[in-house]
Amino acid sequence: MALTPFRRITTSNQDLMRVQDAVEASVKGVLGIPFLNQNTVTVDLSTSVTEVAHGLGRPIEGWLVSRKNAAGDVYEGATSIAPNKSINLVATASVRVTIVFY
Repeated sequence: MALTPFRRITTSNQDLMRVQDAVEASVKGVLGIPFLNQNTVTVDLSTSVTEVAHGLGRPIEGWLVSRKNAAGDVYEGATSIAPNKSINLVATASVRVTIVFY
């Protein structure tokens, strides 16, 4: 989910410009939180490396497993050759997981 950046409206009204300055300062802090720009992917993993497309269009800040259908750990395998597109994941057992990438 991509967040919409703050967009200024050009105006000669100085009061409106000051309001925009205040809103922009507040919004920039919120828009800078990596977890708010996330993508959720469901994938089947096994004990071998699986390349998983994260859909962010940039290297990930992190990821977490939000659901899984079996017991087992999930961890990052070898570094991906395309970090803007994918991550290599491995599980300790065959498991279907839903992962939140941010």
